Amino acid sequence: MNPGSFAGMGNPGLARAAAMGNRIEQMIAASSTWTAPVTGEYLIFAVGAGGSGAAQDVATSSGQGYQATGGGAGGLAVKRVFLQAGTQLGITIGAGGAGVAVNNNGNNGGDTTVNGGGVSLFAQGGRGGTRVAGGTGNNTTSGALGGIASGGDWNYQGGSSGDATTFANFAGGLCSAYSGGGAVAWHGVGYRGGNATASDNSHNSPSGITFRAYGGGAGIGGRGGDATVQTSQGGTNVSVGGGGSSAQAGNDAIQVGVPGTIVNGAAALGFAESANASVTNASGLTPATTSIFQLTGTGTAGSQNAVQPGPGAGYGGNNLNNVVSGIFGGGGGYQAAYTGTQAMGRGGGTGGNYTTSYAAGNGVVFIVWSYAA
Repeated sequence: MNPGSFAGMGNPGLARAAAMGNRIEQMIAASSTWTAPVTGEYLIFAVGAGGSGAAQDVATSSGQGYQATGGGAGGLAVKRVFLQAGTQLGITIGAGGAGVAVNNNGNNGGDTTVNGGGVSLFAQGGRGGTRVAGGTGNNTTSGALGGIASGGDWNYQGGSSGDATTFANFAGGLCSAYSGGGAVAWHGVGYRGGNATASDNSHNSPSGITFRAYGGGAGIGGRGGDATVQTSQGGTNVSVGGGGSSAQAGNDAIQVGVPGTIVNGAAALGFAESANASVTNASGLTPATTSIFQLTGTGTAGSQNAVQPGPGAGYGGNNLNNVVSGIFGGGGGYQAAYTGTQAMGRGGGTGGNYTTSYAAGNGVVFIVWSYAA
């Protein structure tokens, strides 16, 4: 299915910037002083940094439930303003929440601010994830909140991480749940990361059976896929939600009643858009794209390893080891610390983890203006 085109969707600032036929987009990724090059109308987008997910070891005692939530996404403030050439703006870029060692809560993302020329924008960093160890019965750890924003003509809260729930029978299995990180509200809605639910209670599982659930990371167009695992007996039982895309929610993964299996949510398709020829300079995004309006990526499937999701998309939950995200997207809940090059998208929260959590994406500022053709 082709989800179609967005053309600004629920963010009037994006729609206004898109209407600037000949425009320049500048990405500012480090704290600095920026000077307006021409007199005219500008659109300024300030994004707070993402919060990092919590890290919690897997359950090791029968009948116990362990949970770790992902981090929330940074807030987004958008301002339309007329600036004189030479006007200076002081820009502070928030740092992503630092990754943590096992059995620690995540860290909050830093705030991004823009001040000067009648502009005073504040984009709060997303909150860090929370971990809980032990406990029988039905226990839920709520997802970390996304950052708020103020000072813009349009202000949006970042997406929260998913909830992590375990339902552990006193004499039953080993239940562990890791939720996905939230996404930036680039289209006006901050989508949540995927929820993770690991339960042995309904089927009264025998002692020592493993239940693990990993929620998918959110995309700018939809929530992360939820992961639910609930099986009566046998082996290691895993459910892994897919990542949200630039256009729609990630696919859920439900593993019920089939012992010893792993169920992965499928990839969610993104927008199909062509490059915008009126943009004169690349925005410097990672992964590469020509425009802030071309965040068209597809989310990854659950447990898809070593694949970079497209711009604006979230990473699926992961039973392997490589959990990154496209710009503004959230990371999925995941199993192991990745030892290669990290490429977390800016502003998105990282997923909960059971070894060492990722650092979250830094904040960013985009400034858009017109030029004479």
